[in-house]
Amino acid sequence: MLPLQEQPTVLAPLFEAIVRRASVAVAVWRSFPIGAPMRLVLVNDAFCDLTGYEPGAVLGLPPGFLAGTIAADGILERCTPAFLAGHAQLEEHDIRGNDGERTRVETRSYLVRGPELEAAYAVTEYRDVTALRREEERSDTAVEELRRSAEWAQALVQRGSDLIFIVDDSARITWVSPSTTLVLGYDPAELLGVNCLELAHPDDATEAAEAFIREASGLPTHTPVVIRARHKDESYRMMTFEAANLLDNPAVAGIVITARDVTTEVQSDALLVEEAALLESVATGTQLDSIVVDIARMVERAVPGAMCSVGVMDGDGVVRHPAAPTMSKELVALLDASPSDSELGAAVRRAEGPLVFHHVVDDPRWGAMRSALIAQELSSCWVLGVRGSPTSELLGLFTLFHPDDRGPSAQELPLLGRAQHLAAIAMERARFESRLEHQALHDSLTGLPNRTLLLDRLEHALARAERDGRAVAVLFIDLDSFKVVNDSLGHAAGDELLGHVAERLAAAVPATDTVGRFGGDEFVVLCEDIEGEADAVQMAERLATAMQRPFALAVAGAEVVVRCSIGIALTEGREVNADALVRDADAAMYRAKDEGRNRYALFEPQLHSRMLSRLKLEHALHHGLARDELRVAYQPIVRLADGRIVGVEALVRWERPGHGLVGAVDFVPVAEETGLIVAMGAWVLRAACEQIVAWDAVVDPLNLSVNLSARQLADPSLVATVERTLAETGLAPSRLCLEVTESALASDADTAVVALAALKELGVRLAIDDFGTGYATLDYVRRFSMADELKIDRSFVAGLTDIHVPDAAIVSASIVLANALGFDTVAEGVESPEQLAVLRRLGCQYAQGYWFSRPVPADELTPLLPH
Repeated sequence: MLPLQEQPTVLAPLFEAIVRRASVAVAVWRSFPIGAPMRLVLVNDAFCDLTGYEPGAVLGLPPGFLAGTIAADGILERCTPAFLAGHAQLEEHDIRGNDGERTRVETRSYLVRGPELEAAYAVTEYRDVTALRREEERSDTAVEELRRSAEWAQALVQRGSDLIFIVDDSARITWVSPSTTLVLGYDPAELLGVNCLELAHPDDATEAAEAFIREASGLPTHTPVVIRARHKDESYRMMTFEAANLLDNPAVAGIVITARDVTTEVQSDALLVEEAALLESVATGTQLDSIVVDIARMVERAVPGAMCSVGVMDGDGVVRHPAAPTMSKELVALLDASPSDSELGAAVRRAEGPLVFHHVVDDPRWGAMRSALIAQELSSCWVLGVRGSPTSELLGLFTLFHPDDRGPSAQELPLLGRAQHLAAIAMERARFESRLEHQALHDSLTGLPNRTLLLDRLEHALARAERDGRAVAVLFIDLDSFKVVNDSLGHAAGDELLGHVAERLAAAVPATDTVGRFGGDEFVVLCEDIEGEADAVQMAERLATAMQRPFALAVAGAEVVVRCSIGIALTEGREVNADALVRDADAAMYRAKDEGRNRYALFEPQLHSRMLSRLKLEHALHHGLARDELRVAYQPIVRLADGRIVGVEALVRWERPGHGLVGAVDFVPVAEETGLIVAMGAWVLRAACEQIVAWDAVVDPLNLSVNLSARQLADPSLVATVERTLAETGLAPSRLCLEVTESALASDADTAVVALAALKELGVRLAIDDFGTGYATLDYVRRFSMADELKIDRSFVAGLTDIHVPDAAIVSASIVLANALGFDTVAEGVESPEQLAVLRRLGCQYAQGYWFSRPVPADELTPLLPH
């Protein structure tokens, strides 16, 4: 089977499904634009079997290649009148196959209008009638031979499958052909003397009587007349009747009625109409439950006495029965409650055709339904699985109960197959649409509701809360340092982490609440029916606790610890829509980050102004970097043994228009969160290296210290950037010291170790900054033993008013530890002669702070530098 070429994607799946399941040969032709020659765009396997052509050899050809089928230039003109009248165009032709042999076929063609206005499609069905026509020729010859004999009439009557009645002028049967037994089940003798009108269905009795009266009166009748005739088993057969008034013929003295059983043909035509209507319902998006109800009714009409149920398999493997038009509610409920993994369900799953269960009221497998089956006087059950193909998964079930203890007849089996195919098309379409809807409303990575669905649920929750007087809370969750994981371990590890976080958050909230992913590393929890602020805070604490355990990432073969910042916004005492409530929670989350991360914060009205200021700051910072508004300030580092300046620390400043010179504390955290810190850090490094080399011409050689953030440590290009900068500026690697805080090391210790080791290979010096303020100081000193310097945090130096104060003991211990590990010690934040004196007594080697100089531009520091 080849796909429909150039066919719109909406129409093609339905076309291919119809053609694939067709038992007759089918070809689809396309005119583009309308009026252009038709071209073949789709054939099915039955067409290839009939003609001997491979699909690839004929697609794109005009109809004329079959040498006898509908002419290429006239197909639209020939089909259009019939199509407009609601009919198909029927013709009979010889076609030439791939082997050159000719085959007689009946063709049925009809037009299909696709969604594209400039193209038309024609569908042609081919039925091989070669053998039938030959048989008719042989039959005609036999009839001619009989006609020549004196016994021809008797032979026709005795051996024909048609019924022949002779009735008198009161409609009583005086003679009937032996074929009555085969067609209607009666012995001919049983019908002698019976009024033939009594055999008509009550609803057809008036029509039958009118036709008889007209014939008996010698008036012309509309022949043939289609009447339902009663079978001996009380069922009815569709019959066509034609009559000849021979009452005046002494040899007959009656009205001769010829009847033919057309039940199969009528049912087949009716089924075709119903199938077309059902396929149209599928194509136009009618609800699945409505379609399967129509299928069940179609089956019940074709199998008199049957009660049909169509079950649909849901995503959890449970079969529900939305279509059971004539079954009792009790029986349907029992079917719904039947476990699909039972012995009965397993048998149905394995079966390739219908399973027939006899005497179901006595079968222990149907014991739970016994009373309901008895109440509806049901004896047998036929169960048929619905699949898209013989090897595909089970989509649903047909369950037919019948009052007779029997299986489906030879005529009913094809009907069940057709109904099964229709149901499979409808169920596959419904599943496809369900998947599309799910994808539209759920995050593809985590499976959680996405922003659209979450906001919709929040709007409904707010409406219920307003009506019921309850409160609603939104918790906005942002992962701390997620980008570090993403940048250091790769996006696959980041995706895996997000999946684990989603699972953990979903497990931590009640089923009545909703966890959604808003995008990136942002999640939102919607809490309904809460009492107030205390409940919301309790939920935030539960979520924070759930995040404390390490996450094992199989992709990276590592464990990571990721904390989160949570913002909380409630509806208590105010009217707010969904977007505003989420915005408030987002603002509160940023407040939690500003206060140190790994915590929660409640929304307060003044946060709006803070958020606006932050957005303006972020926007201005983007432009500031591009417009060269950044500056470098330098603070000297002094050797305490002789008071000589031996180095400087480079510190970034921002000369923001309208705000003057802005300190790092006011904008570096924003740069870190947005990722601007990477470009900013590279700029500071280059500018500072160029300045140190420029100073070499006028002052004694100085060392340079530059800070590295967690984002920079996670940047894969960090080492290359440092190496390139040193090479291009000419600064010796041994004169550059890169400072890393304990908090930056803690973000991702494994990645930091690799990056720092690579920097060490370049010959660069390393320093542990802000020592004593981290999470596990001694452990990180041990892990980063490749460092060269240990910088004592200013918070401890500030308390050095005397050698006997507690801070002096802490600083002393730090210096002893550094000496033992071979580190130089640098004290930060020296602001008084007392602090300087204590540091010298404790043996500290280097210091920096306002006592020596504030961070100043290079030109202001130059006079202070040793020449």
